[in-house]
Amino acid sequence: MEKVRFKSPRDYSEDVELVGNYWSADSDAGIVMSHGFTGDKREWGYFDLVAEKLNDSGYNVLAFDFGGCGESNDEPIRIDNEVRDLSSAIDYLMDNGIDRVGLYGHSQGGLISLKIHSYDIESIFLTSPVTDNLANYADYSLTEEQREELKQKGHYTKNRDKGVRNEFIVDEEIIEVKESLNQYKILSEVKCPVMIIHGTEDDIVPIASSRRAADMLENGDLKEIDGLTHSYERRREVIAKYASEFFLENLPIQKT
Repeated sequence: MEKVRFKSPRDYSEDVELVGNYWSADSDAGIVMSHGFTGDKREWGYFDLVAEKLNDSGYNVLAFDFGGCGESNDEPIRIDNEVRDLSSAIDYLMDNGIDRVGLYGHSQGGLISLKIHSYDIESIFLTSPVTDNLANYADYSLTEEQREELKQKGHYTKNRDKGVRNEFIVDEEIIEVKESLNQYKILSEVKCPVMIIHGTEDDIVPIASSRRAADMLENGDLKEIDGLTHSYERRREVIAKYASEFFLENLPIQKT
């Protein structure tokens, strides 16, 4: 594995530098991994293990930090910027001679993966993805202090006690998008095979949304994991196995 850096464009500011972990392989197939809200490219070891398993199966794998997360440049977190970031990560793979791409997304990273339409993505693997609107998201997810900061500044500060970054600035756009998602519109544009993994004890993203998503997708499947919460650290070996099997079937390896 090597650490890599690449740029992602912004509308009203300089390009943002993103940092990723890259596992290379002797094949023309690559997988880009997108972390969850205020997560990072390692997802506390969950992404590391999955990436290593996928790399052992023959895939080039890139796991990266969205802008404002992990080791990437500071900036407020926004959905539209994360879509640009994932596009830039795909471009990074293609610039390195990898022209067959699959996507792997966790939680909010799953939503971002489903919003990529300008590339010929061959398959998508999602864990606890955000696919539908989260009604009253701000009311139940923000503290009184965060709501006041949001009102005064148009963003709020979120802190985490683990990972390489402990403070995140979250733009109000995140709330607007999450509270107004149209599940049918998002999923109707996805034509490639999609596998969704979701835990029955997930109290962050309702499993019911993934059940609906699997029915709406043109080529979708759902695997429910009994007792699994929104954290995948304890079941990462099983998830890595499922991911490898899915991609080997839907993004078959061709040696270069």
